[in-house]
Amino acid sequence: MVLACLPALGNDHSQLRYRSLSFTNLSIEQGLSQVSGNAIIQDSKGFIWIGTQDGLNRFDGHNIRIFRHDKDNPASLGRDFISALAEDDRGGLWIGTRGKGLDEYDPLTETFRHHQIIPGTKGRGSASDVKKLLVHEQRVYIGTLQGLFYLDMKDNRVRSISTAGLQSGSSMIYDLPLMPEGNILVSTSWGVFSLDPETLQLKQKYLHITAPYGSGTNALFHDSRHRLWVSTDKHGVLLIDEHNKRLVRHFEHDEDDPDSLRFWNALSFTEDVWGNVWIGSNNGLNLYLDADDKIITLADFRKRPSGVHDHSIQILYSDSNQNIWIGTSVGGVSRLSPYLARFSKIIPANDLQTPDKRLLGIVKTPEGGLYVGTSVGLAYRPPGKTAFRIVPTARPWRQKLPPMACSCPGTAPSG
Repeated sequence: MVLACLPALGNDHSQLRYRSLSFTNLSIEQGLSQVSGNAIIQDSKGFIWIGTQDGLNRFDGHNIRIFRHDKDNPASLGRDFISALAEDDRGGLWIGTRGKGLDEYDPLTETFRHHQIIPGTKGRGSASDVKKLLVHEQRVYIGTLQGLFYLDMKDNRVRSISTAGLQSGSSMIYDLPLMPEGNILVSTSWGVFSLDPETLQLKQKYLHITAPYGSGTNALFHDSRHRLWVSTDKHGVLLIDEHNKRLVRHFEHDEDDPDSLRFWNALSFTEDVWGNVWIGSNNGLNLYLDADDKIITLADFRKRPSGVHDHSIQILYSDSNQNIWIGTSVGGVSRLSPYLARFSKIIPANDLQTPDKRLLGIVKTPEGGLYVGTSVGLAYRPPGKTAFRIVPTARPWRQKLPPMACSCPGTAPSG
């Protein structure tokens, strides 16, 4: 676990502290099967799953277990090159592979079942080359380099979704985020489309915003402030106000500005507990400080030994404990934990009248409230407020609380 200083309000001092964050690393030396981190997900039991180019890894916080293809075992992993991961509501893990389609892992039997997307197709660049997965309402949506498909978990059949709205010659799918209203955004080489799960119809969105910056889009991310982050193909990142359907900011790469976007597009986004958005690309890691409305660059190991262990960022992921996981091309997986942090601006101890400023755990609710474990009990700050108050519990008042994990929306079990 990492000691990190994550200030809540932005200023020059807090920016310096963000630039000084220290990351721990998982790579071959720590038991990872290979140096790449292509896909990361936390399952409902708390395990962190990491897909690499040479095997599937399950991390329990201490040890790593590796799953690989075994030619003598048909119930083993179908291929070792993992490109995407998703979990269904039964606890089953879905694995997208590079060129061998879709696998399903049963945690009870610890076996894999293989699903062909288009029978007879395999190899890089085919419909069996999976880019993204999304599980929603008994369906596994499969974005590939040759179109969009879904597996119906009721009959285990794979069906195609018409991409007639895309121009001919290219039906690559780059991202599949689920939106709050229930529709699925589809990022393609011809822009952003919205998929209605009921009708399975695609409709182009935000064309009036994205068109001036080229036709293609890459990674998409919907943040807690209802803004949509859109990576264009070659013209930076667009920040869109979802409510008013307007462009808020355009972030570009500038060779003369070390704090500009590190590349012409982004491969992944995630959000930390303070509402800051992390942006990963093939040439580095940026952090958008929401309070400052400013983007900064986080140096990698080439400039800071405790930085991220590679400059090529493939995937960013935030788990239920607010840890930030960073999958890289050749540096394994770096991680950052916000626990046991000291704050430069938000200090619950001031409101709770205690000299002890230590924080033992922190959870952000979907509405924006903060639960904090302190030396005098569980404290809560409602959304939009500045003061913390003690939450009455059945425990003795002055009992320290262990680190918390948000087990369901709006709740914060104290352990």
